Amino acid sequence: MEGLVALGVVANVVQLLDASWKAVEVYKEFRERGTTAQIDAMSYATAQLSECNHELRISLENAPNKISLLQSDVALTELTKTCEGVADELQKVLKSLQIGPAATRTGALIHAVKIKMKRRWRRLEELKFKLDQYAKVLDSKILVHLGQNMGTLSAQQTNVVDKLDELQKKLLQELVKGNTCVKGLVTAMNEMKQVNETAENQNKSEHVATRQLIDSKVDHLVQRQAERAELDNLLKSLHFPEIDQRQDSIEDAHAQTFEWIFKDSVQLNKPWLDKPWSSFLDWARNDDDQLYWILGKPGSGKSTLMNFLVQDERPKAALTSTPSDLPPLLLTFFFWDTGVPLQKNEIGLLRSLIWRILTCLDSSSVALPVWAKEKRASTVWTKKQLLPLLRMAVEAVPNRLCLFLDGLDEFRGLQNDFDAIIDILKVFRGQKGVKICISSRPSTTLKELYRDCSKLRLQDLTRGDITRYVEDSLINNSRMESLPLPSPEQIAQLVHDLVAKGQGVFLWIRLVIQSLLRGMRNGDDLRTLHDRLDQIPEGIFELYTHMWKRMEADHPFYAKEAALYLQFAREFGVRSLVEFAVAGNEELQREYLDASNSLDLEQLGKGIDLERARTRLMACCTGFLEIVDGPRIPPSYLKSHRSVLQTSAVGQYPTTVNRLVELRRSYCEVRVSFIHRTAREYLQTPAGRQLLEAKPMQPRDLRQLRSRCRLVLQLLLIVGYDPRGFHGEFRFCFDFACTETDENDDFKILLQLEEVCETIFSWGILNSLNSAKVRNKARNKWPVNPDTGKVDYVEAFLEFGNATYTKHKLVSSGLSEDPQYLTNLLRKGVHILQSEWKGGVLQTIPVLVSLGADVNASTGQDLPGNDPLYKKDATIWQQLLRNVFLRLHGTASTSLNSYKTSYIASISQVLRVFLQAGADPNASYHLVLTKGMYRTISGQTF
Repeated sequence: MEGLVALGVVANVVQLLDASWKAVEVYKEFRERGTTAQIDAMSYATAQLSECNHELRISLENAPNKISLLQSDVALTELTKTCEGVADELQKVLKSLQIGPAATRTGALIHAVKIKMKRRWRRLEELKFKLDQYAKVLDSKILVHLGQNMGTLSAQQTNVVDKLDELQKKLLQELVKGNTCVKGLVTAMNEMKQVNETAENQNKSEHVATRQLIDSKVDHLVQRQAERAELDNLLKSLHFPEIDQRQDSIEDAHAQTFEWIFKDSVQLNKPWLDKPWSSFLDWARNDDDQLYWILGKPGSGKSTLMNFLVQDERPKAALTSTPSDLPPLLLTFFFWDTGVPLQKNEIGLLRSLIWRILTCLDSSSVALPVWAKEKRASTVWTKKQLLPLLRMAVEAVPNRLCLFLDGLDEFRGLQNDFDAIIDILKVFRGQKGVKICISSRPSTTLKELYRDCSKLRLQDLTRGDITRYVEDSLINNSRMESLPLPSPEQIAQLVHDLVAKGQGVFLWIRLVIQSLLRGMRNGDDLRTLHDRLDQIPEGIFELYTHMWKRMEADHPFYAKEAALYLQFAREFGVRSLVEFAVAGNEELQREYLDASNSLDLEQLGKGIDLERARTRLMACCTGFLEIVDGPRIPPSYLKSHRSVLQTSAVGQYPTTVNRLVELRRSYCEVRVSFIHRTAREYLQTPAGRQLLEAKPMQPRDLRQLRSRCRLVLQLLLIVGYDPRGFHGEFRFCFDFACTETDENDDFKILLQLEEVCETIFSWGILNSLNSAKVRNKARNKWPVNPDTGKVDYVEAFLEFGNATYTKHKLVSSGLSEDPQYLTNLLRKGVHILQSEWKGGVLQTIPVLVSLGADVNASTGQDLPGNDPLYKKDATIWQQLLRNVFLRLHGTASTSLNSYKTSYIASISQVLRVFLQAGADPNASYHLVLTKGMYRTISGQTF
């Protein structure tokens, strides 16, 4: 039966040769034409070659080691294995030249593949030549003898044909007829395939069309996924954590209030209206009326009304001209004076608006042209980048746009940079059909904007709303029923007097109702409530003074604590309740910081009672501060935190782990802020400053207090603990130390900082720092002394730049006598100045030089942009010159801004110190500005 085996092997060899020739031809066409039309053909040809090679390999595995043929001195098995090896190498070369899916087929990539193909084409030709030679051997000997063998075999055994497949039958038929040329056999076998495929294709045409459609859809999906990934990066760079914080913190409007805003012009002339106003609905429906302004006193409810409008469906309906229109897109930004800078400046406004537009358009192709103009997500956005991007985004929106800006008077820079807000508004006002609704206090700066536009004054229109709120919150309170039979007239009079005295200020009404309810809890009757109301002054600032005096009278020991909390909130804005709890507990601070290395892990965090802190804060600061439960953090976040704790020394105490995880959750979720902007403003008045005298604190005292709080939070593992991340958590402590002049306090806070770090390291929180892999990543932040195995805090804290601390540590440790160590520190200090301006480092560098650091030592690295001739000899002095030049004249100069004068003064001192220490004023190097252009920099340059 060897003849049948040989026939099967030869059939596979013929198919392999055919597939190889076709593949080489297809790749040759791509090499010559270089279009995407051949890409799919290349992929298919390579796949066919791979399949034929696989089939031949299987037939060889089933064949005997040597197949004998009549009168042939050629070993078919050996020839076939050699042929299979060459084809396998050909297949690998072709695969290396393949191009991926449609999403990646850029012109640049195709060009690169053509260059690669040009380098490998000689090898392709060599492999094809070998296959041609094997085909000739088949032609001259093997096929002739195989034909004779199979002719004899088929004559002797008539049933032999029944054991062959269609391809082998065709091959046998051709051989018996005398067709012993490989190319002739290939032609005959391909003709047979075409006949069979014609019948099959007729049945499969619909399936092929479907497959092509699916392939097209898949390619499109892959491309969209790649685009979406890049768009997501852009969106992430625009987003910031507090983007919705202000709006989310606004309480919903009281039931059935603000309904009057949806009255049209026909209904405006009603007796219940105190003053005339422009109909909001008429404005929304009028394409020619673009701007609407909501004016109001402090505390009148402007933010609540704006939040009500963007949540209600009726404004959207009014903005939709016809049922066929796309739904309008409402953009919002709620300025917040007490928030982080991005919540009250133009960069935050621009980033928020662009992010909202692109987020709404993320499923539409109209977002892509906008994104394509700014594919590289910026890390530090500027107005120059953002304003054009906002303009493109607005122009790309197919929907009608309506912009709601709340609290524009809280915009930082309104007085000094009014044009900034004008430029942003122009982007929207220049688009047809765009509507803009703004709320603010009356302002002389803004008056030119709202003088002639549609508007309302909120306090003139809320009498009915305030009456409803008073009735629901006070009159319908269950405690009112316990009062001795008040007459309807008495109740009506109380409501009337309260509403009238409030003068349209919701906040005043709310605080007074809280006071009256406290009186009812203390047993006040209706007459006493009237007397209490009569004692409460009109005006929100006067009310704050009244509340403080009542608090002092009721709780004389709370005044100092309240003054501390109020000043802490005024200085640092919205902070966590956990941080307030630590700030108000001096005993807790001493417990953790005076002996941090002897803390009882089992008791860790036990001294922080958040419920008590909540009660105390509200008792002494009611009406000024409020505690807000923010969005819940993801469970996975807490799970990760728990895992870190469990793998440390703390993990042996499960109760402690649970306690610290709960503190971490509260730290992230529960915030303390002023109840209203007016409460913070009140503290700037003479009356407000007087109440803070109960515990006078200078800004320096507050910063020192917060530094201590941050250290306690570190020890409680509430804030960062990653070896590359928590280093930055101490920046506030160093910022405090670097801005104060009292050296004793400097050393106290910084030495406490060292103790905190050592304690955290000893718990095993940063065990990964001991591994070489992580240490390499973190070495710039936490360098470890190879002799002691401990963190070198002088080097670790160098970037924070406290010169007094650095000198003290060097002298006390004896390292001030080690020139090599001092030079290494100097090298690092100058390198830090390469990336950013660190004022403190500029103060520290002269200390290092004065102690003996070598200013002419090698930098140990090439200087970017330096001429190659100078790279090997670059010194610390040369690197300093380069950094100074780029800081003053290069792209980095834009980051100096108002600090430039201070920088020049500091760097001048540094340059003098270097020259006094032996730096060569004539030493120079060539800074490459552009291709072929240099700038020679030396000490004389400055």
